[in-house]
Amino acid sequence: MDGKSYNYYGKIIGKDPDSYIILSAHYDSYFTGFQDDHAAIGLMMGVAKGLVDSGYQPEKTIIFNALAAEEWGVSNSRYDWSTGAYNQIFNIHPEWVGKAFANMNFELPAYEHTTQDEIRSVYELNNYLTKFAKTVPSVDGVYKDGISVVSPLRTWSDDFSFGIAGVPALRNDFQDSDFMRTHYHSQFDNEDTYNADALKFHLNLYGLLSMHYDQTAVVPLDFTTRLTEMKKVIDADIFGQAEVSSDQLVAEIDKAIALAEEVNTKVLKVNDNYLTALTEEDTDKAQKLYEDSRELNSGLLSAFKYAEDQFVRLTWEDDQIFPHEHAQNNITNLTLAIDALNKGDITTAIDEYLWAIDNNWYAYDFEKEVFDYFTNYVLDAPKEKLMWGDGRIVGHENLFNPINALIEKSGQEDADISAELASLNEALERQKALLQKTTAEEIIAVQELAKKLEALK
Repeated sequence: MDGKSYNYYGKIIGKDPDSYIILSAHYDSYFTGFQDDHAAIGLMMGVAKGLVDSGYQPEKTIIFNALAAEEWGVSNSRYDWSTGAYNQIFNIHPEWVGKAFANMNFELPAYEHTTQDEIRSVYELNNYLTKFAKTVPSVDGVYKDGISVVSPLRTWSDDFSFGIAGVPALRNDFQDSDFMRTHYHSQFDNEDTYNADALKFHLNLYGLLSMHYDQTAVVPLDFTTRLTEMKKVIDADIFGQAEVSSDQLVAEIDKAIALAEEVNTKVLKVNDNYLTALTEEDTDKAQKLYEDSRELNSGLLSAFKYAEDQFVRLTWEDDQIFPHEHAQNNITNLTLAIDALNKGDITTAIDEYLWAIDNNWYAYDFEKEVFDYFTNYVLDAPKEKLMWGDGRIVGHENLFNPINALIEKSGQEDADISAELASLNEALERQKALLQKTTAEEIIAVQELAKKLEALK
């Protein structure tokens, strides 16, 4: 308790000392932590060494950030990890926001988790990275299926804190592999897992990506990806059931997508002209293009920060969702649970649906005091305890009593469950009201984002 740890960073100063590309990895670990995350520190320093040894003179300042307290950092909090990264970008160097082109964060990079390497990024970088990935040289023996780019970020690593702060972030993905079930956070994460070819592949990928970013005048953010996904996860049937129209939200999203496409054309032209000037060593032209595009760059980063603030919410299991999805998911599960109970099927309601509503899985195995404790330390905790979880939970539906009553009655024939049905129907009405509220707020937020994009055309 009350221990102290430190974040360390160094820089390769660019021609623009106040425009940043941030590389990061955390150095705390469980057990020996070879892959998680010491190999990532090695990767980050390998990129730095490659850039320095090659004599590369960057246009922007490249920061190499070794972060502490990713594995653990705050007691008595649901959001106890990524503490070093959160503090670095929110409290220690908040001035990096608006000046940083990107955060490239590294985790478990010296292991071939699957035959296709993954880059996980914020929505707005997906198309840029997908195009870039086609230029990365292959390394014999690893990643025979190439590279894929997936979005959005997950909360399991430091990049999420950078992303919500307003720094477009990405990382090498690692979560969907057998390693996570057999080695992760155990004594088996040691040097025996080292794959030199996997590390070489990532050195090539992220070293080249650092240079690719460096030779870009304005941050290559494409808002169509996030907006398209927001539209995709609107369940019209659930909206209809809740008597909430999705038409205006869809219409506003479509307007914003059209504006984003116009911005994309402008950004691509600026960046292509800038790269051409750098390639032709026309220093004066490159410098003028760069200086003339600072307002566009700042506007893009401001719009990105706004999108992160308005549209990134979390489930009670720390998955990223859009605001309306919270109530939409709860309405789905409540409706299915009520339907099952109306048919006399208590088991299906309990086993399939009610546990999936907010944090009600605690109601199955713990007493009310424990349930309340682990609910309130999210709902009532101060900002310094919540860190990256602050403001991301949309609400909470407390079903402790009806769940426990149904569990008790599940073995009874002809059990009277009218009281539990009444309680769940009341919860359903509250969630319908919440859907109406979050949808109205999303409409306003999409309209505001559209205004920001309109100004950048």
